Amino acid sequence: MRVSRRDFLSKSAILAASASASGCANLVQPISQICANDPAISDPSSPLTIDVHAHVFNGTDLQAKAFLSRIMHIPGVGSILQELALEDAPTAMRELEVLANISGGEGNCDQSSFITRKNQHREEQYQRGRAALQAAASKVDRRGFLTDAATSATIRKIGALEETHAAYRKRKFQRNARQRLAPAELSVDGAIDFILRNFQYRYVNVFDYLEEYSRGRARKVDLIIAHLVDFDWPIGDGCETISPIPDQIQVMSKISALTNGRVHCYAPFDPLKQVAYELGGFRYSPLDIVSRAIQENGFIGVKLYPPMGFRPYGNADLASNFWDRDWIPPLLRRADTGKRLDQALSALYEWCRRPGNDAPIMAHTAPSNGPDKAFLRLTDPSCWESTVAAFPGLRVNFGHFGDTQEVESDNPRRPLRFAHMMNQSETGRLLYADSAFFVDILGNQAQLTEKLRALYRETASDKGGAALAQRLMYGTDWEMITIEGRATNSYLQNFESVFRVLDRDASLGSQGKLSDRFFGANAANYLDLRLGGSTRARLDAFYAAAGVSSPVWRAKVDKLEARPIARIG
Repeated sequence: MRVSRRDFLSKSAILAASASASGCANLVQPISQICANDPAISDPSSPLTIDVHAHVFNGTDLQAKAFLSRIMHIPGVGSILQELALEDAPTAMRELEVLANISGGEGNCDQSSFITRKNQHREEQYQRGRAALQAAASKVDRRGFLTDAATSATIRKIGALEETHAAYRKRKFQRNARQRLAPAELSVDGAIDFILRNFQYRYVNVFDYLEEYSRGRARKVDLIIAHLVDFDWPIGDGCETISPIPDQIQVMSKISALTNGRVHCYAPFDPLKQVAYELGGFRYSPLDIVSRAIQENGFIGVKLYPPMGFRPYGNADLASNFWDRDWIPPLLRRADTGKRLDQALSALYEWCRRPGNDAPIMAHTAPSNGPDKAFLRLTDPSCWESTVAAFPGLRVNFGHFGDTQEVESDNPRRPLRFAHMMNQSETGRLLYADSAFFVDILGNQAQLTEKLRALYRETASDKGGAALAQRLMYGTDWEMITIEGRATNSYLQNFESVFRVLDRDASLGSQGKLSDRFFGANAANYLDLRLGGSTRARLDAFYAAAGVSSPVWRAKVDKLEARPIARIG
């Protein structure tokens, strides 16, 4: 594929005209009320369903190019990413302008008007993403003598992108239904989809998620827990993203209110950035930002990402030159970096477990998504064994349950190490895990069923409320899972199929129906959403201030008290 300069400029001119006619000029036009309880994506009578591990960011919220090229290492996209401009993704400030003119709620909403405007935003941003990708591919294509086979194939795919988002979506789901593409081709398709997703408004991503995952008959996703990430210091050279974390928090807080409590978030805490702040190299304290987000902005907990360069605790035991890496800013290449990291993490943990706070933590525990192989070892279960021993009473979700390929794991006992930390003692009574990015659910469903059965049985006999049946939770890792490139829209449906099988097995230690625990009740316990919980009290206050009256999830959680599903923690 070769896009001529004339063709590209012609397409760019059309896009610019469209933007001036229907983009910025319409940002201040009111959008009719969001119908958060639209029966197509919401059902008060269906079982409680919570996705405890998702993302709804865009390309101004993270270093998307660096993440794909330096972390995911997808063949054929690296040189194109170097030329890609993400500036046309909506910034947090731009989205706040849009959200200021949307009213949210549950009654008297003009669904057709809202859908029309949402679809217009989606189409505008698809066109911007498509134009940016094709412009980048054209630049690389002009250097054809330097282009390898994988890059050439990617250029052809980008050149063939459909003219409209509706056509792209139709072809995407037709492609995914086949699921017969080679792994490398799947990765390229997923990378392109991920990039296009990163050009969208965040609120559009939220509704795209709901339309993909909440149109089944049995379950609707009542609550999405979206995790913000902070990679500014590990892979951003110490520079903030286009939309800084405080601005992202304001946007997601607004979306939480506008969707009637269908989305709540975790604020990211990067101890490397906290150390940089304390050394005078950064403008705000991440711990202060996290605490305010949880106390004032409807955020639920704290996100940690150890493979980006830190142990959850015990960094002082690492070699003094451990952080002497080219991509880590010189400010943090110090002999006392490990000690300072532990001090920053200790302050966070003490704040989280303070009476009245009891804030949940979610940590990436899979040996993946780090800029260096040595950093992947920072997710080892032993790191968390020492952390919870040093800070008993922490409320932690082991994201990805220690791995993202439970069936074909190089270390099949790794998830059990995390499961064995879950016990009834002070150190283990509030420890949980999630199923986010379990790629086996997309291609090895039968094998994953038996893997989960074995894990459940191994912890079922004598652990009671600490058995894995009471601690494992449903999670997707959406938008990240789109990188996989397969039929990820079947993620919920496939897990429902798995648990229809497991529900028939009485030997797995569940207190109540296993599927109800996995999809909802365990998350309600972990997130502290039940009446009397600290998180519940904060969210109720947030709803009262924001004018949110009756989130569907809250009514369903309150009904759990009358069901034979034990409250743990």
